Amino acid sequence: MKLIDAKGGYFLLEKLFDGKKKSHVSILRNKLKAHLEEEHDMELEKILKPIKIMSNFSSLEVLIQLLNTRLPSVGLKPINLTERVNPYVSLIKRLFQEGNFKFNREVLIEICKDEDLWLGNNIMNFEENPVGIRSFLRRAENMENDTTAMVCLLDYFNDRSLKDEYNWNEDIKKTIEVFAMQSLKEGASYCIYLDTHSSIAFTAGHFLDPKSGVSIVPVQKGLKGREIWRTGNKVSQDKHTLWTVDQQIINEEGEDIVVVIEMTHPALEDVQSYINEQNLQVKSIIKFYFETGTGFNVIQNGMHAMVLANEISKTLNSLEKHDRRKRYHFFGSGPNGFWFFLGQLSRNFGNLTLYEYDFEDTKEYHATINLP
Repeated sequence: MKLIDAKGGYFLLEKLFDGKKKSHVSILRNKLKAHLEEEHDMELEKILKPIKIMSNFSSLEVLIQLLNTRLPSVGLKPINLTERVNPYVSLIKRLFQEGNFKFNREVLIEICKDEDLWLGNNIMNFEENPVGIRSFLRRAENMENDTTAMVCLLDYFNDRSLKDEYNWNEDIKKTIEVFAMQSLKEGASYCIYLDTHSSIAFTAGHFLDPKSGVSIVPVQKGLKGREIWRTGNKVSQDKHTLWTVDQQIINEEGEDIVVVIEMTHPALEDVQSYINEQNLQVKSIIKFYFETGTGFNVIQNGMHAMVLANEISKTLNSLEKHDRRKRYHFFGSGPNGFWFFLGQLSRNFGNLTLYEYDFEDTKEYHATINLP
């Protein structure tokens, strides 16, 4: 019986865990449990689910690049492409020569520490379950195998654009709400992959705010690969850039407040064009930016992102009472981990509208999700 998918390389769990007590599959299942010193099928299934067996891989270089996007997220140092020797391959060969074939988590961590391969700060804790949201396919092709629960939104989109037959609020927002409410359990801990639009990352944070009872941190893509953005360290103002805030009054009789957040790209000029074209009745524009300019490395880590999100929340909550009753319009560019944190704080913002920027075609903003 075929137990491994030839194309994807993952275990066919429905066949391996067929419930039968006396069969060739049950014998294999019991051998695997004995080897791994596990007693229950459920624990064995958790171990096998993320494993992929790939034979005749097309290119070693492609494989290494794939590994480098994932090694930091489990606390391991990426492979240096400028060095001739792959330290992981050399280590595996040496361990086999020494007769070492069985390892548990703790032993592997100690070995990697001895070999200077351990980063440690991005390791997923034992109690944390990987989950994910996908509306982009690139670098997220295997999310089903990397997570215990996920929602795939690819069918709703043509690349970055929502298909004409769907609606951001009736389809996308409701799907995210159902996923947050039904797939993530109160009292449990999660790391969430956000291979998705910033509006969706923000909305996920909105439905997974601190009062949801769910402990959850984002897994952020960056120049160093994937990192788990935890919020446990202090932020030094000497090492981390904080916001400069500029508020511009447009019309004292205006009905809305525009919030412009510039991180990876400048946004104000395009936002002003959108306001004029759509004839938005705006009272003021509040711009959050860095005096050092925009870039892909302006946010250093999860704690830095959370501090920046908190500062935006404090600024908006300090507005005059009649301004806090107006609708906020959020524009900007930046990492999804930040938008997730800001979404977690958004229950205090009242009514708001999120926007996406079309980098590829129109070079314009368009409205997406309304909250709450």
